[in-house]
Amino acid sequence: MKKRGRPLKFKVEDIIIALNKYINEIEQPFIQEFALNYDISREHLYELSRKNKDLSDTIKKAIEKQELYMLKNASERKIDPTFTIFRLKQPCFGYKDKHELDQNINQDIKIKINLQD
Repeated sequence: MKKRGRPLKFKVEDIIIALNKYINEIEQPFIQEFALNYDISREHLYELSRKNKDLSDTIKKAIEKQELYMLKNASERKIDPTFTIFRLKQPCFGYKDKHELDQNINQDIKIKINLQD
């Protein structure tokens, strides 16, 4: 069966090369900015990364560089730490608030039934 649909505008290998170049040139790389500059939608870029491990690894490299940038600059107060905390809690970075819930319920219920005639 023939593949149908619009052919790819770019080869995945070309995207990987361009993304690596972008990551190395930019201090704080944003996938959205790269996608806009490369004239590809961010959703399509992520869709391609699900099918190609090398592209997925390259995107992870960009996210890790962005994470490191935020951590270093927030600790030096060059960027707002509150904003950094907010950004790092986004799903791509994997940080979460720790929620502990202790549900020890003692069920020492004593029922007294008074039966009267």
